[in-house]
Amino acid sequence: EIGYSIWLSRKSQNVKAKYFAHKDVRSGQIVQEKYDTWRPGRSVILMSSGAYASGWKAPDTPTGITVDNGMVVNRTIEPDMDGLVIVEAVGGVRVSNIKDGDLSISTDQGYKTINVLTDKIEFLAWCEKNKATVFQTHLLIYKDVLKVGRYNSDSDQSVRKLLVLAKDRAGNIFHIMYYSKFKAFTLYTISESVLGHLNSIGYSVIAAINLDTGGYDVLSTAGSVKDCEGNLLKGNSNHSSEDVRKTMTNILAYYYTYK
Repeated sequence: EIGYSIWLSRKSQNVKAKYFAHKDVRSGQIVQEKYDTWRPGRSVILMSSGAYASGWKAPDTPTGITVDNGMVVNRTIEPDMDGLVIVEAVGGVRVSNIKDGDLSISTDQGYKTINVLTDKIEFLAWCEKNKATVFQTHLLIYKDVLKVGRYNSDSDQSVRKLLVLAKDRAGNIFHIMYYSKFKAFTLYTISESVLGHLNSIGYSVIAAINLDTGGYDVLSTAGSVKDCEGNLLKGNSNHSSEDVRKTMTNILAYYYTYK
């Protein structure tokens, strides 16, 4: 048993993602304030803490290469994290393996494949031009293959939160958040369990990434997602606490759009 899972179908394209990667360096708005400004009029399904950061306060730098709506926040590629996540303006999410060097980007001449490690300046220029939002994290599963091993990954057992992009036999895409709220795993054991579970029920894993828990273990489901006992599913941190939310360095949100 892994814990909770929240399944979001992308079949209709009505479910979209939004990522707030950092505070607004121009206005000084912290992430929670940016989220509060954006939220009115939108049907939010869930919001969660996302990538890692260097410390406890909102101005702290996100770990790894990070771009917030075209604004470059951190240019440094973290060598121990292979997952590059692009949250598109249209609400989609793309995950690539940085070490593969095969990221596809759109240009005026068509699509082009670049290596982010060697073409970082070109990639960041593309992000700025296209108002892209990007963050880096641990890539746990990619193209149905485990990317973490029993002996080459963090051996600490902890509560884990994973975002998984999966595909059923009909080709329908699902974004699934796994949350082991009451059980501790290593990165390897939870990745192995998630891959085995999804494969056993006919799903292939496009990618699975690790989301931060730690002191920012925030998960709020706006009253729409409940556990098996009918209680609101939320993170181990007090998700309603303004003190906790004001220290969040990033927020991943999913919301529903009506066409």
